[in-house]
Amino acid sequence: MDRMLEGSRGRTLFGIAALSFLILLSRKPDAVLNAQFWAEDGAVWYRQAYELGWQCLLLPQNGYFQTVSKLIALLSLPVALAHAPLLFNLAALSFRILPVVLLNSARGCGLVPNAGARLLASFLYLAHPYSFEVFANVTNIHWHLALSALLVLCMGSWEGGWRKAFDVALVALCGLSGPFALFLAPVALWRWHRERSRRSFALLAIIAAAAAIQVLAIAMTSDATRTAAPLGASWAGLVRIVGGQVAAAGLLGNLWATTLFHAGAWQHGIALPLAGALLVAGVFARTLLLPDRLLPGLMFLGAALFAAALVAPQVSSTAPQWPVLMNPGAGGRYAFIPIVAFHGALLWLAFRDGRRVVRWSARLLLATVLLVAIPASWVVRPYADLDFRSHATRFEAAPPGTVVAIPINPVGWTLKLRKHEARD
Repeated sequence: MDRMLEGSRGRTLFGIAALSFLILLSRKPDAVLNAQFWAEDGAVWYRQAYELGWQCLLLPQNGYFQTVSKLIALLSLPVALAHAPLLFNLAALSFRILPVVLLNSARGCGLVPNAGARLLASFLYLAHPYSFEVFANVTNIHWHLALSALLVLCMGSWEGGWRKAFDVALVALCGLSGPFALFLAPVALWRWHRERSRRSFALLAIIAAAAAIQVLAIAMTSDATRTAAPLGASWAGLVRIVGGQVAAAGLLGNLWATTLFHAGAWQHGIALPLAGALLVAGVFARTLLLPDRLLPGLMFLGAALFAAALVAPQVSSTAPQWPVLMNPGAGGRYAFIPIVAFHGALLWLAFRDGRRVVRWSARLLLATVLLVAIPASWVVRPYADLDFRSHATRFEAAPPGTVVAIPINPVGWTLKLRKHEARD
């Protein structure tokens, strides 16, 4: 009977993963049909893997280790350069789908017992209306990996050897891929304090060790790799950033950029951004201390990440950072998880809050997301067609030692590769 249940659950998860892939593909078909490198995918990760091999894993980037991106680049080397972007994009899409699979797994059911709520939460995540910057590229894959690690930290038992190995590997990989271990460590500590189990202690030890490694890397390299541009902080700027990047983007998607942002009430007044900022603050405050295994951790992660992004953003190398962050699309990656948390909190309030006025207000806001933001933002703008395959063919035909410059997206970026010397 147990084997039958496992087999049925496995088929269900496979179906959910396949449907998730089709949803993502419908939003950005060129990610598979005309795969091209995006920014650091080619200019940093692939180039370093090609030139340095496994030694590239020892090099921090932007102040911290980014292991998952470099591992994918290393695994792509046996593939012809023309097909490497497709492997990158498929890996990125797989990590985008991973939180959905985890949430709908047997252990995920313990986090969100209601099947309808799990499916709606999964759809909101896949249809995220402000995710263009983290969509189908390896450079921003760790934002999805952080959500997967959060789910694992909040899950219950790990009976079965393969579950132990999976949890340990995923949490360690996340901890060594970007700065997320610093923000997941308090969540792991909270889970250990609540459970006092061997599993929660083991995962806390792993994420704490990874956080220590990343802090050391930041201390040693950040001065040379982070922007020295001024912050340009102000109270009005804080209101406009939170009200725009989280509230307006989360509720209206692309309509914030195309319509609301250009309205006089937004450009010349503070009332609308302030209303959005207060709405986000109120939703987070009402759900942060709930007796729930997952939602408080998600709220903390979203709030902590956004706060850290405001303290040390990386959106311009010369201009003050906060005035840039006030604009739609600038640093959209920083708002990705906060908006996931915002939507998750609205979903909880819409069906489980004890006050009727709160439930119906949250339902109205969720309806706005589903009927306005998501349809307006469904299609993710395709990359400019830079004919990557013809450039890759030119590289393959170049004599050993030749440096070939290959244009990649965004327009203006270049992948420069020195062709390896022929080996005997």
